[in-house]
Amino acid sequence: MGQSDDEQLEALREAFNLEAEDCKLACWDPPCKVEGLGWVATMSLIDAETYRGPSADLVLGDADTTLEEALEIALEAVGRLVSIGLQKGLEFGLEIALDLPALDHDQPGIVDMLCGPDAEQRRSTALRICTERFDAVAAKLRDVFGLIAPRHLIGWAALVRSLNSFERRGLTYIGRRTGGIMMWFEDGGLERTPADGLDPRLDCRFRCDPPEFVTIAWGESDGLHYGLWYDDPSQPPSTIVANYARDSAETWDQRQPSMILLLRKQIDEMIRNANEPKQANLSALAAAVEAFLQPDARLREADPKSIWAGVRRPQILGDMGPALRPSDGDPRGRHVDSRQRAAAYQARGFEVQGWIKRARAELEAGKPAFALVLGRELHWFDADDYREVGLELLVGAYRALGRDALAEIALVHHANRSLGSVGVY
Repeated sequence: MGQSDDEQLEALREAFNLEAEDCKLACWDPPCKVEGLGWVATMSLIDAETYRGPSADLVLGDADTTLEEALEIALEAVGRLVSIGLQKGLEFGLEIALDLPALDHDQPGIVDMLCGPDAEQRRSTALRICTERFDAVAAKLRDVFGLIAPRHLIGWAALVRSLNSFERRGLTYIGRRTGGIMMWFEDGGLERTPADGLDPRLDCRFRCDPPEFVTIAWGESDGLHYGLWYDDPSQPPSTIVANYARDSAETWDQRQPSMILLLRKQIDEMIRNANEPKQANLSALAAAVEAFLQPDARLREADPKSIWAGVRRPQILGDMGPALRPSDGDPRGRHVDSRQRAAAYQARGFEVQGWIKRARAELEAGKPAFALVLGRELHWFDADDYREVGLELLVGAYRALGRDALAEIALVHHANRSLGSVGVY
């Protein structure tokens, strides 16, 4: 029985995986057939001591080369590398050591070839489908979270839906993928229900995520996830934020209004980084993101801007302070204040009870700012001693500010904070 295409592709990938005592050749993804060019294989030769070495996008054959012929070319090339030794490959570079032509990233038209002749059609189709689904997604977000969906989510969903295999590997290379509420744009996503009767608001919500955070993307490591930031449920999200849940679990403002613009910024930084090897899949992804810039701009223009976008925020533990008006009271949001509170929380200092008493009194008097700051900090600090009072202050402050949807998220999160997984579907 003959091998399937998937089995032959895996055999082609495996041909470029060798390991010696001092270095190894690694090809993590099966080569892609690029129309008009040939089979393109991305690989690295890695020194076992320094974990450094050359990377290259190498071309096997030409536009007419079959998968079987590409495998023969690969085996011959690897045989040459074995004959001279993998260590020599570190000196010569992969193009010379394997005697295979390297993809010229700067050649005119090469990126268009990587994206494929159907790129424009794929993108327009994906944009149409995701636009058609937006109203249902927005209704779901409103019904489940009590929040307003921004139209720029259409661009992020359509980008991912439109990617060909080469572009998608670029997204994998930078460690990004859709997450959280973006599932609702997928085929059948709106019909999915959480396991064990869990609340959908718990999906992709880590222990220290603030209630204002709603996940829309995953990052590459340490629990990195990206989300919409809702200062006020009556407003669209203010910005895109990021959180390394398995590191400091602090939330950082990315200062970008959409995932498309954030991706463009991150890709540009990687391409400009001289220490990063050029990657054909990254170039293809960059072109795909570029194609969605104008649709993204139109989508953002169609929505009102949050009144809280770009406002000055108090400095708090866990970063990304809340948006408040002067009439909401004194948040005690100076850097020295948050540092003092951090030390007191850690030491279980007597002054913490004084702050809690003061925050309660101010909340009762219609000044919820300090209660919100303490509630957010104690939520992030995540200590048993302060868990209940932190929730009390957090919920009370949100209610006083008219941000009831955030209060409800805080309550459901508090009741399910120790789940074994943040994936509830």
